[in-house]
This record gives sequence, structure tokens and C-alpha cells, in this order.
Amino acid sequence: MQSPLFYHHLFMSRTYVALDLETTGLNPDKDAIIELGAVRFRDGEIIDRFSQVVNPGRRIPPAIQQMTGITQAEADAAPPLSRVASAFRAFVGDAPVVGHNIGFDISFLRANGLYNYNPLIDTFELALITLPGLSSYKLGRVAERLGVSLENAHRAYDDAEASMWIFEAMRRLLVDEVPAKTLEQIVRMGQLADWSLTIVFEDALRDQARRGLGQRQVQKTALDKGPLFRREQPLQPVEHSQPLDVDALAALLEPGGPFDAYFDLYEYREPQVAMLRAVADAFNRSRHLLIEAGTGTGKSLAYLIPALAWAVNTGQRVVVSSNTINLQDQLYHKDLPDLHHILPFDFKATVMKGRSNYLCPRRLNKLMARPDLTAVEVSVLARILLWLPHTETGDVSELTLVNAGERAVWQRVCSDPHTCSSARCGMDSP
Repeated sequence: MQSPLFYHHLFMSRTYVALDLETTGLNPDKDAIIELGAVRFRDGEIIDRFSQVVNPGRRIPPAIQQMTGITQAEADAAPPLSRVASAFRAFVGDAPVVGHNIGFDISFLRANGLYNYNPLIDTFELALITLPGLSSYKLGRVAERLGVSLENAHRAYDDAEASMWIFEAMRRLLVDEVPAKTLEQIVRMGQLADWSLTIVFEDALRDQARRGLGQRQVQKTALDKGPLFRREQPLQPVEHSQPLDVDALAALLEPGGPFDAYFDLYEYREPQVAMLRAVADAFNRSRHLLIEAGTGTGKSLAYLIPALAWAVNTGQRVVVSSNTINLQDQLYHKDLPDLHHILPFDFKATVMKGRSNYLCPRRLNKLMARPDLTAVEVSVLARILLWLPHTETGDVSELTLVNAGERAVWQRVCSDPHTCSSARCGMDSP
């Protein structure tokens, strides 16, 4: 039997208003609105538009004029906010308001008596949930990721319409790609916490039901599928391995070699080659080696090349323990991918971090079952639920947690050495 959530407003499409403002500055108590832009829409169809330059009654900073294209003369000829306020209020009505970092716009509307306590849908927060792993969540980057045109950035109406299309694209992702059971989990938690984005997930459920997707979609969530993350086969030690060919490895770095061909501005460094030889020789002789090398030596490649060759040659693991997670990320996301392209042999690499960097499914389920969740907790939990089917590691670095409050939520669902174990969790615990 379908959940009653499926039938919430089953045949009723919700009307939204996307809006954006241009202002003389960032302080709603001191700066003024110079342009209002809004678009009323339903189910991806524009119903009405609102665009109005406003006379701020003051000089517009040159940088703002340059950024927006709104000149002082254009603003001086426009009506003051008091003359367009009633029309703007009527346009927005009581519809949910959509915008990117909508809190900024609402702060100016509130300061000018134009905010009617409408439900707020921040496409920045929605992007954090539906588009995990972006390098940036600025409007332009999100628009680019979703294929939304943003030709006239920093004009209120154009940014408002871009926010609308971004919102619609993300809502479509929820309808087309997220199992109904996951949407129901998020709606249940969101309703308990009075979370502002709950209506978006309610509408996604409604659209699935209206299109008959609820019956056809796989109803299992990532947490129902058993092991969450990819498991690689362990290395098997080679019974009769050969020592590393130190000269052959050093030749990779020679002028005219594969590294020279791969990097446009490759620079041959004798200290780097000397270090590579020393590391390779230490592997061959099973000896400890302590090296001090200055900045610019190329230390990472000097130890990675022989380390990878040794692992492939012998079938033994090699552990590279870095001093910082930043260096670890550089090795894994930059140096190792380059080496995959350059080296004449294939290899596998993975990242190991402290347990708190990884998700504990048991603790996640426990937190989701609480009846007293906050909006911040629901936002992070929704982010995790949509990320789980796609992650191969469960590493928190793949999520974007924007403040201390969100990071505190992660601490309640991450693996904990004091409470997490395979025996206790009965799940695929780290």
C-alpha cells in the first residue's frame, strides 16, 4: 500500500515565485534596493514576470553600476520603492519564494517591509543536497552544472529566472532519480523539523505518483542494499618477484621520456632523480631511508614512482602516510591520476583516513529515527541520503558541510571507534 505522502496534493501543482534583488551594497540596514526581479511559475512553466529598476534616492557606487549595468541616470529616472512595493507584494503573494542564497534578498525585503513570511526555498541549500561534490555552489557554477544559461548575471530578473530553471532542474532530478522511499524518509523528517525545503520533496513525491513512477521505481534505499561501498580484492604477494630496475625507473624522468611528453612545462630535476634512485634502492634492500629535500625537488613523484612499481612488482601494499589531509588529497586527486596516464603499468590506490571521516550506517539510522530533529540536521541527513547511492568510499570529503553546525551533525553519524564495530553494527562497518 502506498504511503499517504504519495497522495499529498496529488493533482495540485504548487506555484512558486523566484526572485532576486540588486542593491547598492551588502548591508540591508544601510544600503538600498536598486532593482527587483521575480518570476511566477508552476511545473516549469512561467506564469508571469516582474522586473523593475528602483530609485534608491542616493548615489550608486561605481562598482555596482559596472557590475549590474544599472546607471545612475537609469536609477534616478525610476520610481522609488514606495511606489512599486504594493505591486511587488501582490506579485509574490503567499507563494513559496525561490532564490539562490535567498537569505540575502529576504534581509533587504524585511528591512523594507516587503517580506510576508513566505516559505523560503534556497537553491544553494537544495544544490548541496542534489549535487554533491561540486567545487563551488555559487549561482554560476550550479547553473553550469545543470546546463542553465546565465547570460545576464547580476540583473535581478535574469538571476531570478536562472534560479527558477536551476530549481526546476534539481526538482526534476529528485523526481527522476531518487527512490520514493528516500523521498518519503526526507519528507517525514522535514515535517517533524518544520524544514523549509520539505515542500520540494513533497512535490517530488506528488510528481512521481502523478506520473506513476512510484510503483516502478526501486523502493530500496542505499541503506537497504547491504554493503554500501566498493570492496577491492586484496593484493596477493608474488612468490618470486624481481628487484626494481632502478635505471629504468629513473629513465622515466629523463628529458624526452614519458614525463617530459606528458607535462607541457616539464623540468628535469637531478635531485628528484637522485631521490627516486635512493627510494628504489631502499625498497630493493629492505632498508630504512630518511631523506630531507627542499621545496621544488619533486618529492612526491620521487617516492610515488618506486613505491607504485614495488607494489605492482611484489603484490605488496605500500602505505604513504602524509602529514596533512591536504597533502593526501593532492596525492590522490592530482599526482596519482597523472601517474595513471604516464606509467607503463597499471596500479590501484585508495585513501585511508581516521574513522570519523567515514559514515556509520547504524548511527545514521539511529539519528534519522529521532522525533526531535532540527532543520539543520534534516538538511545534512537529506544530503547524506542522496549521496549514499553514488559514493564509493563514504568519505565525508565528498560532502560539502558549510558550517560548524553541519559538521556537528556529521559527528553524530560518523564511524566512532568507541561504539562502531562489525559485531555491534551488524552492517558493513569500517
